[in-house]
Amino acid sequence: MEGILPQLQTTNWYSEAFLISHIDNIPQVFDTAINRWRELYRSAQEQMVRAQGILSNPVYGPNSEESRNAWNLEKQAVRQLDLLRNESGNRGNNLSEFYPYRYLASEGFLPGYNFTRLPLRAFLSGGKQDGEYISRPRFLALREFGPRNIVYYNGLKFNINRMNTMDAASKLVRAKTSKHSGYFFIGEDYNANLCPVTHTQMDGDAHRDLFTDLIPMAETTGDVQERISCEEEERTSTGFELKTYFSVTGGFEQTKPVEVYHEDDLLLRMYFIPAANIIQVNTRWRRSKTKGFPMGLRTGFWKREKEMETPGPNAEEIRRIMPYTTGNADSLYIQPVSRLNLETGPTSTLLYALKRAVENLYQVESNEIGAYVMGETERPNILLFIRRLFGNRKRGL
Repeated sequence: MEGILPQLQTTNWYSEAFLISHIDNIPQVFDTAINRWRELYRSAQEQMVRAQGILSNPVYGPNSEESRNAWNLEKQAVRQLDLLRNESGNRGNNLSEFYPYRYLASEGFLPGYNFTRLPLRAFLSGGKQDGEYISRPRFLALREFGPRNIVYYNGLKFNINRMNTMDAASKLVRAKTSKHSGYFFIGEDYNANLCPVTHTQMDGDAHRDLFTDLIPMAETTGDVQERISCEEEERTSTGFELKTYFSVTGGFEQTKPVEVYHEDDLLLRMYFIPAANIIQVNTRWRRSKTKGFPMGLRTGFWKREKEMETPGPNAEEIRRIMPYTTGNADSLYIQPVSRLNLETGPTSTLLYALKRAVENLYQVESNEIGAYVMGETERPNILLFIRRLFGNRKRGL
């Protein structure tokens, strides 16, 4: 332990074993960092093969709608492969999404270089260069790259019409949330019936929400619609209803509360959660009364309602799914006790008062602290977390 910084000597996590294990794991971590690039490359290759299969099929005439769509898909796939291989004619351009240093920094393998950590990307097809990738922080991308949303970029309007994922059906997962606390159960935790925060049973719809077809938010594709005119004063955007939840790796039971009293009255119970899992789910369009978004499970294209209601004879399977994304952040979970008699409205007031106090005390900007009311019951709770760990508009493109 000689020769290390004094600050590290006082920590309880640093040791020679910690350093050796990180060095030994470099090949595995590098391999994991390349996985998203591999997924994009395979998806583009599959898209090109599928499009070429239609173009070479004599059943479809050269002027048929299927052939025109296939030609566009093939063109998109070729452009995507060029960008992924950095063969787009801009060699050495460090602004490229897949410039090695930038990509590996965004995946967390190299130092950050002030790039957004683990962003989500959209391929915007068309325009002056026949298409390019743009990236956004994960929570921002869940909304901006949401199903059939309008994206404004480089003087053009793009419609997000596809999630670049192969075999979407195999990626669907189910989850459960506690209406009392906003705690999120997925994977092995799905069968839990007790809320670890409030210790209430989740044995009915009054105590839980079930999600049957969730899919991890992946890279997307948008097609150009039209140029932006000088008369377009307001930019249109599809409104989404996003839900925020949290969970704790290893279980919530390991966190210890700090209780706040006024004289002998318990007012608040607070839990500090290092690296809490923050989950956001895009549940529906605001204008829609039905949850989920129709998706073709074979191609990943977002479908319209009429395509789901009256599918064609050779149509792919369409299912209502909800994209979600996750991140990790140091968080503070605050449980207002019943003595405060707070309902949703007063809890929101307390939330913003605490958020403003944290911002003033630690001199941080308002968009660097995330704040949400958790739980849908008569006595909801509060979650504060460091949003800047996910990146923001100022640190994105």
